[in-house]
Amino acid sequence: DLTCQIDKVEFKHERDRFLKKEEAQAALAASKPGPHSIASVERKPFEQQPNPPFDLTSLQVEAYRQFKFAPTQTLEMAQTLYEQSMISYPRTSSQKLPAKLNLGKIVQALSKQIEYAPLCQQLISAQRFKPAEGKKEDPAHPAIHPTGQSCAVGDREQKLYDLIVRRFLACMAPPAQRESAKVKAKCGPEIYVTSGSRTTTPGWFEFYKPYVKLEEVTLPAWKEGQSVTATDFTQTDKMTQPPKRLT
Repeated sequence: DLTCQIDKVEFKHERDRFLKKEEAQAALAASKPGPHSIASVERKPFEQQPNPPFDLTSLQVEAYRQFKFAPTQTLEMAQTLYEQSMISYPRTSSQKLPAKLNLGKIVQALSKQIEYAPLCQQLISAQRFKPAEGKKEDPAHPAIHPTGQSCAVGDREQKLYDLIVRRFLACMAPPAQRESAKVKAKCGPEIYVTSGSRTTTPGWFEFYKPYVKLEEVTLPAWKEGQSVTATDFTQTDKMTQPPKRLT
């Protein structure tokens, strides 16, 4: 692999990997003297839709990812929340919230809980009560959702409840607006590439904080044809790895 740094951003040679060491060394030697410039800048806006509401499996996966709760623990805590009338029946495979649940009424009830009031008011003001839904259905039970009621529970149960509420509110929020960028730099005759993405309008990300896990890479405002200085050219030798075994 050949890499370099431009304005503290790592670029990688467009060939990705060289199979012959001599070819890599020749490309590296040709790159260093320059001249160095930005060959092209490609930016594309795109929308990122909200995640669907939780079914039991996706709740268990997300609770492990966020809190390292084991699946059995998540089910036990969800059952406790259900018995306290704080959430719907957790043993469901549905990712759908039918209109008969009266989602607007649930959001109104959640708005009385201080930590969710600002988010609920945004949905109420915009009358956004149509959820983003997944494909999975369960004729017996809807997706896991809060009821609007609250009571005192343990810290771990409260964490799970917060995750469920924020996922529920986020699925009715607007899409996030993001932008991807791909930049090519010309170093002598060689081309190096970097890419990044950034959020321009948070949309539902604001509702699902702090559980949104994104890699934000905001690139400098380079222009095509701009002269730059590439430094720290590096050649890394890597052995070909066998494919991973199935888990």
